[in-house]
Amino acid sequence: MPNRSADALFQLVKSLEKSEKRNFRLYVTRNTDTEDLKIIQLFDVLDKMNSYDEKQLLQKAKSIIAFSNVLKEEIQQQYKIDEKKIAVLYPGANRNYQPVNTEEKEQVKEKYTEGKEYFLFSGAIHPRSNLINLLKAFSLFKKRQKSNMQLIIASDTVSEDKTFVGSLQLYKFRNEIKLMENLDQDLLKKITATAYACINVSPLHTDIASLLNAMQCEVPVIAGNLYAAIEQFGEAALYANESVPEDIAEKLMLLYKDENKRNDLIKKGLHQSAKFNPDATAIQLWQNILATIQPL
Repeated sequence: MPNRSADALFQLVKSLEKSEKRNFRLYVTRNTDTEDLKIIQLFDVLDKMNSYDEKQLLQKAKSIIAFSNVLKEEIQQQYKIDEKKIAVLYPGANRNYQPVNTEEKEQVKEKYTEGKEYFLFSGAIHPRSNLINLLKAFSLFKKRQKSNMQLIIASDTVSEDKTFVGSLQLYKFRNEIKLMENLDQDLLKKITATAYACINVSPLHTDIASLLNAMQCEVPVIAGNLYAAIEQFGEAALYANESVPEDIAEKLMLLYKDENKRNDLIKKGLHQSAKFNPDATAIQLWQNILATIQPL
């Protein structure tokens, strides 16, 4: 269960010169009389490693944050971590994501999809986002439904998967896909709130937040058939086997053909997203951070 962000942090620490490491210590401890800070301890552990060892980091950590009980259990079992060290903090829906009126929706569609309805993938564009299977599913949907439905792949960052971006040039329905990278949050909110449905079947636990935001915008969602997603969404989402494009396509077609089902998911999604308060999550996160950075 490698952590991409922590691995990148390890690479950064190992790339520093001795003078840079000294300056980092001086800066971090400038307002305290002690160097026995957790952030310094983490820095030292990373610096002494010859190779990235997530197990060692987790076992030394004073507190670990997991985004679901499923992830918590995985950490416990895989790394033999005391469950008392692991706090579960569900991602909160971004309250800035709200429904938009019909006129605004039409303006967004006219500008980005020639006035056509669209499915939306919102999230990081990298190899583990499962976008190839999404494209295969969209192909099946287009062949079976013969509709003018579009697919927008949107991200607030630049793509990390250049192979995928290149493959779009050879995709049969490339003219009906819009790749939108490095979007500002205001535009991403409008794109989300206008979507016919939002789909994210990535196997990553951390990709759940975009679906919560969509629910809050009264947009139905399709998630991967993961325990973490089911734990958080319950009956407020459709679930597809992320490894089977045919199953993903079936869920796309179900939302397209069954208006009653779509409306039911919109209603349930709005209710479900309201349960995840970002302010409460932020307070809990800050409490965990404070407990972690304080001297022993």
